[in-house]
Amino acid sequence: MLIDGPPLEAPAPPLDDLLRIGLEAAPEAPALVSAERSMSWREVEAESERLAGGYRAMGLEPGDRIASLMPNRIALVVHYLACFKAGLVATPLNYRYTHREIDHALEVSGAKALLAHEERGEDVGASRLAAALPTSLTYPHDFERLLESEPLAAGAQPDVSEPAAIFFTSGSTGPAKGVTHTRTSLRWMIASAAAAFELDADDVFLPGSSMSHVDCLRVCRCGSDKVSTELLHEVEGALVDHPAVDLAGAVGVHDEVHGENVRAYVTLREGAERPSAADLIVHCRERIGYKAPEEILFLDEMPLNPTGKIDRTGLKRMAEDHLHPHGLE
Repeated sequence: MLIDGPPLEAPAPPLDDLLRIGLEAAPEAPALVSAERSMSWREVEAESERLAGGYRAMGLEPGDRIASLMPNRIALVVHYLACFKAGLVATPLNYRYTHREIDHALEVSGAKALLAHEERGEDVGASRLAAALPTSLTYPHDFERLLESEPLAAGAQPDVSEPAAIFFTSGSTGPAKGVTHTRTSLRWMIASAAAAFELDADDVFLPGSSMSHVDCLRVCRCGSDKVSTELLHEVEGALVDHPAVDLAGAVGVHDEVHGENVRAYVTLREGAERPSAADLIVHCRERIGYKAPEEILFLDEMPLNPTGKIDRTGLKRMAEDHLHPHGLE
């Protein structure tokens, strides 16, 4: 990977023509491959053009924000490309968002439509703003229906200074922030990634993280780090807000899939009715969403350092050594 290189000569192709190189070089060669299907460059182009036509036929206009609550899959890439072709502003949402976080993102972005996977129906149904959107689409039913639309006819090129996408930050230190990229800035970012990773026609990329949190379609990269101190504190604060919790300490523990997960340790107030770990997890999710810990363990006594503060180093060691002292569940 190039850390420092010569200045870029030009940005990537226009966003509504991103597949040009593949179409010109080998239109029938695989462009997208999943466990369920493979699509050629020509097929991706045709499908994204039909979806773009479907979006516009529904009444969505260039500049309208369309949010997506989708897991990684070929359809999500097709959706992004269709947004670029139709002049819509792609607004990816983290697939793990709760209804409160969905509402926040919809309010910040001003989205007029939402494409959501049917398995997220419970949180979408609980979202106050999702119900009020002019257009709400469910994957796969509505998505597949729109793929039967007439392809979008070529029109005037959109202003390159107009927004193309709104990506939301992780929200580890507060409410997630929407970061807007124009059609020009996104093209330069794609070109920069291609140059930095020294990509050529033989390269194959496997998305290792959520495609809702990347800024490029040609390379999927992970920019996360270990669990931050700020996040451990957005977790502890949510826990001690529960009337039965006396003290709470959170640490990052190794996870083979996510790299690191949050584990919380709590002690309870004397005489308080004992909640279950599941109760506390739900309590946290209502306050900090998907950042809530997936594991909560109870202690008879919280380890403290000489200054009387929670000994997170001790908790970390306890987690790493898989210790189960008396009182731990």
